[in-house]
Amino acid sequence: VLEFKTNRKGIYKVAIFLKSSKPAYGKLPVIIGMALIASIILLIIATKAYLRKVKFERLTKGLRDDEIYVLKLIMKNNGIEQKKIEMITNFSKAKVSKILSELERRGLIRKERVGNKNRLYINF
Repeated sequence: VLEFKTNRKGIYKVAIFLKSSKPAYGKLPVIIGMALIASIILLIIATKAYLRKVKFERLTKGLRDDEIYVLKLIMKNNGIEQKKIEMITNFSKAKVSKILSELERRGLIRKERVGNKNRLYINF
């Protein structure tokens, strides 16, 4: 039995269980087959991680370091409030507002008004 799970943060878990019954041809082919399947799954996971990194670099090309920092903060805490970004970064309210406007203009984030607060979400 091969079990493959993922959660929302992109962490993959692979578990391989061998049957306890003894096949007529021995366990070695089963072990080799399971190792091959596990290798293929790990290759797929590594490829997805690489492509995600390349996509992020392409999307953030031309952004300043402080803009990338805020974008990563939003990625880590999707739905974060604008006020919390100000507290974490120690940037002024005006600077955070300007950074968020630029990220929104580029289509990287979206602002959602909740009462008198802005919640920020990744848009890619």
